[in-house]
Amino acid sequence: MQGNPAVIAALNDQYRRLMAVQEQAHQQEHWYESVKYKCISNWFDCVETKGHERLIHPLMKRVNALGARLVSGYAFEPEVFDILDLERACSSMLGHLDELHAGFIAICNAAESSDDYVTESMVWDMQTWVEKQQRKFRARIEKIRLHSIKDFLQEKMG
Repeated sequence: MQGNPAVIAALNDQYRRLMAVQEQAHQQEHWYESVKYKCISNWFDCVETKGHERLIHPLMKRVNALGARLVSGYAFEPEVFDILDLERACSSMLGHLDELHAGFIAICNAAESSDDYVTESMVWDMQTWVEKQQRKFRARIEKIRLHSIKDFLQEKMG
């Protein structure tokens, strides 16, 4: 099967964003784990592991099914935030999830204009997962803002 070049380009752009988000989540997960905040570490682990399973693998398979190859690399340089910068860490992740959301819309637009309903359907399913993560990170940011960071971290210790 030969895929539409616009769809393939949009999928490859999203792949690079996904890989960067996954790496940032992975690094942030291990940072919080190393300083004994397993609960917070799990927030980022979910983005890393479930994101890989639910987003990256299906996207990779779709690019291959369209007769194309993936373009490797990161869309941005992953960052790791210090323990007292938890709000920034969550805000950064939310910003990247927002970028993923926009990237999935771009894929849907390209797929719709080329009558690629398989890609479009797959991406809408992925979009649902991203939207759930966006809601979670927005709620976490709000909780962090309601407390002093030290009180919040003390509550999450362990």
